[in-house]
Amino acid sequence: MKKYYLFLLCFIMGSCGPKPPSPTDSTAKTNNTYWYGSGVVRIDDDTDYQKTARTRAGVKIAEQLKVEINSSIIDMQEAYGVGLSAKVNEYNKVTIESRVNTTLENIEYVDEFKKKGNYHVVARLNKQMYYEKIRKEVEQASTIAMDLINNLEPGPSIISLSNYLKAVKAINPYLDQYPKGAYNGRDEQIYPLLLRLFRENNDRMEIAVKPDKPIIRAFLDENVSLSITVVDNHNNNPIPNVPITVTWKGKTESSKVITNEKGKATFVLDRHWVVEKNQVLTLEIDYESIMIPEVEPMVDFTPTTKELNVDVVGPKIFLSSHIKNMGNNITDSALPAAVKKHFIDYFSSEFVSRRNQAELELKMEVTTFEKTKRMNEDYPHVIYGNGIIELIDISNGDQILSNNIKSKGGDFSSREIAGVRAIENLGKKFDNKDLFGNKND
Repeated sequence: MKKYYLFLLCFIMGSCGPKPPSPTDSTAKTNNTYWYGSGVVRIDDDTDYQKTARTRAGVKIAEQLKVEINSSIIDMQEAYGVGLSAKVNEYNKVTIESRVNTTLENIEYVDEFKKKGNYHVVARLNKQMYYEKIRKEVEQASTIAMDLINNLEPGPSIISLSNYLKAVKAINPYLDQYPKGAYNGRDEQIYPLLLRLFRENNDRMEIAVKPDKPIIRAFLDENVSLSITVVDNHNNNPIPNVPITVTWKGKTESSKVITNEKGKATFVLDRHWVVEKNQVLTLEIDYESIMIPEVEPMVDFTPTTKELNVDVVGPKIFLSSHIKNMGNNITDSALPAAVKKHFIDYFSSEFVSRRNQAELELKMEVTTFEKTKRMNEDYPHVIYGNGIIELIDISNGDQILSNNIKSKGGDFSSREIAGVRAIENLGKKFDNKDLFGNKND
């Protein structure tokens, strides 16, 4: 009898103790086995209430997953020193959304019922299944990345750099899982391995230019060729197919070349490459063709560059100008001074007083004319100016450049004053540094 009472007492006490949460209870909470989420919707407010309630339950699970993934990504960033830039944070969002969306396919709906006009759904996601799925994806991504690394020929190349970027892309969604791979007989974390290989290969590329102190005579030299070579600075072997961006004028203008199978490329300064003296050329290996946008913020490196000065030797120019205002010769115009200033400032030129001292002749013909007479005294005289500019190589008579510029001027009292103003306005045209298209064609 005593044993019976003891058993009954234990049963009663056990019944009164706390119960483990039931997976079919709408208040079920996440535990070591599952993530739980519940969704509720008013039946009267939604014709597809079951779908809406299930979606809301999935969203609750997704929110928990996002917190966990984001936390592990931040830990990874701190461990790898990736940083928290805007671009990296954008990568985080994409990674989290992608990871969550593929994971939610495995959600189970463990309880659905109607209560007081509402439709309730309880969903859960098995943690073991989630981690096993991620493990397989990390393993697959790691295999892809290591294949890209191990199948490369030794030595730096654009193909090698491209493969390293592709390998980063492969493991990019799983960096917080610290994927590993076998490299040279050792297990290594793949991401820092890729950063090291990328930087080492990039740093081994060296740009050389001949001549190292180029000189060009503005307008006169038909072309000046710069021989560009990219080599491996460990063994001096040439590196083919390297794209190079050449920039000048404060990096406002640029051109691109690519090395051939011998690691060589040519950049030509033609006679229209006329800029300020001591112009700096910057040559930089261009990664635009191989760079992957989502990978770029994860790869911190300094592109290989080379700088050299180009000495622009200004030509000696003789100016011959003929300016007529309404048929009369003008000798006191400020226009010639404006023209000289333009060619001195933007073409490194030197003006001489005698033609036999010059290499180039700058011919300027300016006339003014009236298209239509004014209607009455309430209207101004409107006079148009027309200027023709030619630059001639004195040695052979070749025309190097020409331009036609137009303007107009007005005055109520005099056609001649209106013509003078038209000529003055022609002079203002020479404030534009690109009037003659002074850039590398």
